[in-house]
Amino acid sequence: MKILVCGDAEGNFKTLFQRVSKVSNATGPYDALFCVGEFFGEDRSQWDDLRSGNIKITIPTYILGPLKAEMKTFFPDIKGCELMKNMIYLGDSGVFTGASGEKIAYMSGLENNHYGGLSLAYDSIKAIEVLLGGDAGFRGVDILFTSQWPKSITNFASVPPGFEPEASGSPLVSRLALKVKPRYHFAGVEDIFYQRLPYRNHRVLAESQKHVTRFIGVAKVGNKSQKWLYAFNLTPMCKMDNSTLVEQPTDATESPYINDEKIVNVGLPTKPELNQFFYDTNYQPGEAGQQKKKRKYEENRPPGPPSPCWFCLSSPDVDKHLIISIGEHVYLALAKGFLVPEHCLILPIGHVQSERSLPSEALDEIKKYQKALLKCFEREGKCMVFYERSFKSPHMQIQCCPVPKVSATRLCEAFMDSAEDQDET
Repeated sequence: MKILVCGDAEGNFKTLFQRVSKVSNATGPYDALFCVGEFFGEDRSQWDDLRSGNIKITIPTYILGPLKAEMKTFFPDIKGCELMKNMIYLGDSGVFTGASGEKIAYMSGLENNHYGGLSLAYDSIKAIEVLLGGDAGFRGVDILFTSQWPKSITNFASVPPGFEPEASGSPLVSRLALKVKPRYHFAGVEDIFYQRLPYRNHRVLAESQKHVTRFIGVAKVGNKSQKWLYAFNLTPMCKMDNSTLVEQPTDATESPYINDEKIVNVGLPTKPELNQFFYDTNYQPGEAGQQKKKRKYEENRPPGPPSPCWFCLSSPDVDKHLIISIGEHVYLALAKGFLVPEHCLILPIGHVQSERSLPSEALDEIKKYQKALLKCFEREGKCMVFYERSFKSPHMQIQCCPVPKVSATRLCEAFMDSAEDQDET
């Protein structure tokens, strides 16, 4: 399929569609035009010309959402809609599969948007990750469209003239690109044309070879010195054999994001709650203690298992059919030898022997899983019993057992009695 991509139109529709028509006649036909950045401008006159037919749209055109408050008036439904024949507003964020099988992800808005338009949200990005991660055969997406450039995109590559890496780009966009692994990533806003060297989506010698990503920043429509309309051919990933897909260009670089903590940890809270034996949710640890714990974990990262471990997610011995959900640091799975039918486990993805060795981000993620389980079984009139167990396998496990609420008042007493019997009080 043949695709055109343009930068911010900002209402300059006559210039845009005249150029699209000219390029289509010369090298087309093209299947679609995608517009990144701010599509509408303060001058409505050319929008009126579009709607009246004075300016012709000859191919299906897809646009992202408003970056400024005053542009919201052009969008009847901010979640996505057809604006007119051959013009589709994709929405704030999402993923779709095109007629040829191409998988496309998109994200409208700016991070920390001070202009009143759409803002990037960690929850929306995580929702895309979860949606795509649910596909067992997920390898990546064909194209990612964002308005804003990703943070750190110039790592291991040249910096285009006029671009300020420290002051520009979004860590959230970088996080999205890192997770969805697009073959092509297009962005606007900066009014700069930048075709970065392709970068790898795997660690050499540490991970299986994957396809590369090509990032292209596109200038604003009408820019006299920078390219603002980009044309390319795309064979959807689903129609390619793996050996062709993962071929590595000789100029491919390391990923600009993979070792950047600002990106890897973006969206994670800095002050997680501390889990106690009975998980006191009201206790808040001090900042200094948590930072010290995180540094200690980084300096003394736990070693891998001395022998194959049933619970390490990367182990061939793990029972994958029991897995319910996978997070960033921990995962949720059904218990193989359950105490009650709904008995499940929260376990670290890597080999960690005790909760005391976990970083603060993993502790926070455990707390999220616990709250979700509490909410789930509340509807069934049950409460949760959480306890850490390490027996036979030196891999940390938090046991999660729902029990009827009528038994809840006797639980603490039963635990304490049992501990006294074992001389563990």
